[in-house]
Amino acid sequence: MSVTLLVLHWTARLCGLVVAGAYLLIVLGDLSQPHATGPSTFLEWASIVLMTTACFALLVAWRWEWQGAAVSLIALALVAFLIRGSHTFHLALLVMALPGMLYASDCLAHRRLTHRV
Repeated sequence: MSVTLLVLHWTARLCGLVVAGAYLLIVLGDLSQPHATGPSTFLEWASIVLMTTACFALLVAWRWEWQGAAVSLIALALVAFLIRGSHTFHLALLVMALPGMLYASDCLAHRRLTHRV
């Protein structure tokens, strides 16, 4: 394995851990507030479920890169479709999608390298 592929592989993993950890801290912080009411609408519940799925998929991608990346990116694309009109939120989704894109790039680079040999 080349150094570039190794760096890409571990960058995807570390970014996935950072994103999943940050998301977990945000959710736990919101739920631990004494006056927190929690999600009340379908849109809020759907967004939380999809973003949690995306973060869980980033952890699954440690073992199954392609599947984890695909599930994460699809879940985040669905959230982006549900939440329209918020440019700041879409920038946050783009940051959350970065590890999935790195995993997909790593997987494609590995496949390309193995098919070329």
